[in-house]
Amino acid sequence: MKYVVTIPEIVLLVVTIVTLALFFSIYPITVPWKPVFASPDTQAFYPSDYNLFGSTKYVLGSLTDLQSDNGVYMQFRSYVSGTSTTAKTDSFIAYRSNTGTNTTSSPKNRSWDGDTAAWNAEVISYWPD
Repeated sequence: MKYVVTIPEIVLLVVTIVTLALFFSIYPITVPWKPVFASPDTQAFYPSDYNLFGSTKYVLGSLTDLQSDNGVYMQFRSYVSGTSTTAKTDSFIAYRSNTGTNTTSSPKNRSWDGDTAAWNAEVISYWPD
């Protein structure tokens, strides 16, 4: 003769919850986590030097002007080669603008295409973490 014991579902649920509570009180789960809405770590980058190539000349400003938000920046001027009237010069500039995710400190860059004599689209610069 076989006997069948039926246990109500509520009893099974209560026993399961109590067992899990006991287990996790003895063996707590320790998982390292980061808050979802935490601000990303930011690090300022300021150049410590610069190199001029070809016919690029320094005009005004200093490296310390790049670190302060005083509205004065470094300016350079590039000239077409003195030996050729048809030489085309490509150029690149990095700067900060008041548009973008960081308002007044959004780093951006653009390049000049000497063949088409036009600026390429503005690119928002992202620094690696």
